[in-house]
Amino acid sequence: MEFTLSDIHPYDSTFSITTQNGSMNPMFIAADSNDHVPPVGEVHLNRLAGDQVFVRGREMNIVDHGLAWRSLDFIASNGRTYKWDASGTHDFNLETHQGQVIAAFDGGHRHLFSSNEQATLIIHNPGELALEDIITTLVYVTRRREVTKSVVHTAIIAG
Repeated sequence: MEFTLSDIHPYDSTFSITTQNGSMNPMFIAADSNDHVPPVGEVHLNRLAGDQVFVRGREMNIVDHGLAWRSLDFIASNGRTYKWDASGTHDFNLETHQGQVIAAFDGGHRHLFSSNEQATLIIHNPGELALEDIITTLVYVTRRREVTKSVVHTAIIAG
């Protein structure tokens, strides 16, 4: 299953599937708290610790994260443990602990003098059972990484 994102930031994106006639069919839409649509997933970031991630009201079990949020281990609703390898700048893989790639996120690229590349998320067959968990944790890890980088840069500048 391949999704095209409307923005390079998953937390600001609509996740759409391209239909056979080439039109985009929105499946998941990033929304703010003013919308009246019940969310599939929610991410609550806290300054120091204790972030909360929910999928359809169920709090996700975030097992571990790497230094500077370059990885994220979580237990999905299907009971399996997955790991986002977010060590790349724009491209992340979601893997089982046996190393099988379940999903791949290509963050796209913004170009100054040529057309931009769309961000995409490809979820392979085994991952479709945890589709909502995968999308919600992708939103979480990308947002948390960005916030962490911003805090570190501010601390360095403030010196």
